[in-house]
Amino acid sequence: MKRKALKIIFLSLVWVAVICALLGAGVYWRLTQGPISLAFMGTSIEDAINRKLPNLKIKLGEAELELDNET
Repeated sequence: MKRKALKIIFLSLVWVAVICALLGAGVYWRLTQGPISLAFMGTSIEDAINRKLPNLKIKLGEAELELDNET
């Protein structure tokens, strides 16, 4: 019984790793096509930065995620 449970846990972890790898590869592929707009997260990013830096206040115009070709 214990051996069967360990096998199920191992196979589940393998599937989780495979799915994460596929998702990561998909995001990387999408980033090679150009930047991804994160406009829907703009206010969340602003709020997080403003909470961490109480003496400063920022206002974001646009947020994008992109690959840096130089580094």
